Parts: sequence; C-alpha cells; structure tokens
Amino acid sequence: MAPTLLFITGVLTSLIIGFVFSRLFSSGSSGEGHGERRLLEERLLKADQGLEKFSLELQSQQQEAKAFQDQVLQARESAVGSRTQLESIRQERETLILQISSTQQSFEQTRSDRESLGQ
Repeated sequence: MAPTLLFITGVLTSLIIGFVFSRLFSSGSSGEGHGERRLLEERLLKADQGLEKFSLELQSQQQEAKAFQDQVLQARESAVGSRTQLESIRQERETLILQISSTQQSFEQTRSDRESLGQ
C-alpha cells in the first residue's frame, strides 16, 4: 500500500506543480499579450486620429478648390460678356468710321459744289 500511496502522492504533487507552473507561465504571456494589445490599440487610435485629421484637411481643401472653381467660372462668364461687349463696340466703331468717311465725302462734295457755284 505504501507504493500506491507514494504513487498517488506523486501524481497529485505533479498535478499541483503543473497547475502552478501553467498559471505562472500563462499569466506572463497573457500579460505581455495584453500590453502588446494595448500598444496596438494606441497605435490604431493614433492612426484613426491621423486619418480623421487628414480627412478634415482634405475636405477643407476640396471646399477651397470648389470656391476657386466658382471664381474661375464667374471670371470666365464675365470675360465672355466683356468679349461680347468689345465685339459690339468694334462694330459700332467701324460703323462710325464709315459714317465719318461718308460725311467727309459729302462735305467735300458740298464744298466743291459751293466753290463751283461761287465762281
């Protein structure tokens, strides 16, 4: 009976020591895993914050670009209006030049007719 009792005592002792060692080594690795997890979560949080900041900056730049495009569009429309006005002014100028030329010719004709009548 003594060998059986010695066997049971050895088995129970090895189970208890195995349990204690497993808790010691598993808690150490899970503690490190927890620290690594926390580090990864912090990095993920920083990356999310950086992404949010980048997103806000991108949105701001898009709004600025849209405002600039609107200004360019308004300037283009104004230029088209100015070009149309310039073309109409040129046509009026050409018409006035023709009228002045015609008036000068009429005036010269009248002067020559007057001189011929006056002599």
